[in-house]
Amino acid sequence: MNAGPEQPTEFVCVGSDKCGTDLFQPILGRGAAYADIDADGDLDLILTQNGGPPLLLRNELNGRAHYLRFKLVGTRHNRDAIGGVVEVDLGDRVLRRRVMPTRSYLSQVELPLTFGLGKRTAVKRVTVHWPGGATQTIAHYRLDGLTIVVEGRPEM
Repeated sequence: MNAGPEQPTEFVCVGSDKCGTDLFQPILGRGAAYADIDADGDLDLILTQNGGPPLLLRNELNGRAHYLRFKLVGTRHNRDAIGGVVEVDLGDRVLRRRVMPTRSYLSQVELPLTFGLGKRTAVKRVTVHWPGGATQTIAHYRLDGLTIVVEGRPEM
């Protein structure tokens, strides 16, 4: 959803004047993955192509937006917490992300989950639903940084 809640549609076509010309160059693509390559809180895109080098498209936001990132460490079922879900309750809506690194042909996205907050500097609640069924509430998180959450351990 790139249009925002005020728009009548979920997606709006964005021209090269807003996102650069690289996205408009035809390639014989073979895979795509995202990660926060430059650790600035926005997700960058990596495209692989047949017969050509990989392409890194860095996401450079204009203006300052806040974010949360969570790296889940499982202790009971799987160490990478694959299948785990993080819910961020903003008060007026809930954002959900699942740890599921497979996304595209021969591609894997990063394990940490990123939540864009816009101008918000706090959230109502953060809840982790672990793959084995346990639930954990996270009271302390790092705004504009990475919070590591270990299954079943109290926060530091």
